[in-house]
Formats: sequence, C-alpha cells, structure tokens
Amino acid sequence: MMFLLSRFPRWGYYVQMFGKVSTNVLKILLTFAFLLIGFALSFMIQFHCQKPFESPWAALVKTIVMMTSEFDYGDLVEETDPKVFVKSLLVVRVIFLMFVIFTAIVLMNLMVGVAVNDLQNLEVVGNVRRLAKQVELIGILENLLNARRFDSILPYWLKNVLNRKKCRNEFVIRPNEPKSKNYKALPSHIREALFEKAQCRQKRMDDELGSQNYREKLDEIHKEMATVKTMIMQNKSQANKDCEALTCKILNIESSICLMNSSISELNKMLTRLTQDTADRRGRRWR
Repeated sequence: MMFLLSRFPRWGYYVQMFGKVSTNVLKILLTFAFLLIGFALSFMIQFHCQKPFESPWAALVKTIVMMTSEFDYGDLVEETDPKVFVKSLLVVRVIFLMFVIFTAIVLMNLMVGVAVNDLQNLEVVGNVRRLAKQVELIGILENLLNARRFDSILPYWLKNVLNRKKCRNEFVIRPNEPKSKNYKALPSHIREALFEKAQCRQKRMDDELGSQNYREKLDEIHKEMATVKTMIMQNKSQANKDCEALTCKILNIESSICLMNSSISELNKMLTRLTQDTADRRGRRWR
C-alpha cells in the first residue's frame, strides 16, 4: 500500500521520507549493533538472568526499548532484592549511566541528525524520485496488462472495459480560464511547467518565423539583383550591337564619300582636258 501511495503527487514525498528515515535507522542500528549487544549482555549478567533480562533475546529487546527513554530505573535498581545486588549495585549503576550517555543520548541524537540531514537532501531530489517511481509504476502496469498470462486470467467483461478505455491524446488548458475542468485537473507545478514550455515553444516559433521571413526577403532581393544584372547585360549587349551597326554605317558612308571624291577628281581632270582641247581648237582657227 505504501508502495502505491508513493506514486501520488501529494503523498509520495512523505512516503519517500519515511522510507529514507527507516533505511538510515536500520543502517545505524546494524552499525552499532555490537554496542547494543554488549549492553544487553552486561545487563543480563548483572541482573543474574532475572526479568526482564532472563535471556539474551529478552535482554536485547529490553535494551532497544530503553533507548527510547523508557529506562524504568526505579523498577530495575531501587526495587530489587538488596541481598542479590550488594556487591554489583555500583557496577550496575555505572553500566546504566554509560548506557544512558552512549546509547540514549549519543546514538539517538546521531540517528535524528542523519535523518534530518537526509530529509533536506530528499526535499531537493524528492520530486525527481517521485516522477521516476511514477514512470516505473506505469511501465509495470503496462507490462502487466500486455502480458498473455494476465490477459488469460482477466474475465471477459473486464477485458471489454479495458479495451473501451481510451487515452486522451489532447489535453487543452487555457490560462485565461482558471475555473475550467482541465485547468483544475492538473497540479500547479505541472501547469506552470506546461505554460513555460508553451511560451518557450512560441518564442522559438516566432524566431524561426522571423528568420524565415528574413531569408525570404534576402531571396527576393537576390532575385531582383539578378534580374537587374541580366537587364544590364542585355542592354549592354544591345548597345554593343547598335554601336557596331552604326560603325558599319559610318564606314559605308566614308567609303561612298571616298568614291564620290575620286569620281569628282576624275571629272575635274576630264573638264580640264576638255577646256584645253577647246582652247587648242580655237587657237588653230584664228591662225
């Protein structure tokens, strides 16, 4: 039952504390068992195997009970037969005093101090251990339900009930609706952890979206620069073609001008010849 209670969020911490304190007490008792056995045998010898120290087991049990401050000093020492303890009464009182100092004071305070120290450490790691125990319990239950032997033992109606049970894949919690059923179903620390995780995820998505938009803008700018560059190259090639065509036209015009100049010079030569011929003919006539 305590094993099952340790899996619950509210009670698991106290069950963990109880188990840790019990383990520490058992360790200390086993470590100092020789001290308890020594005092138990001493009391049994000094009281001559009389009640409550009539046997080693009874003496050990009575010694452990006396550790809890239930000494019964008056019943053990003052009300005993003085004829039996005439010689050993002083020794009994010395042993009893040593038992009170070393066992009831030192050993008990040691156990309390170790328990308190471990409880402080347990408070730090208690939630982690509790969650680990819950996961372990869930794993054991799943293995038990999926086992063939256990499946064969279950009655038919219980199998149908288990098969109809469905796990909730979605659990919606709205921070602005604290009175909703799902909001109250979870503990406060789980809600805070879920809200914090949701905020971190939202921030991460915003950062990714911002970086994606930034990349898209950079791609658009790169595409525009590429289109402008291609247009410049096309305009440059077209301008080069126009310049080449204009140069060809100029060369053709220059060649035609040269031809015209040569033809004009030939005509001038022909005119000079004609003028000379006409002048020679006129001179011959006058003669």
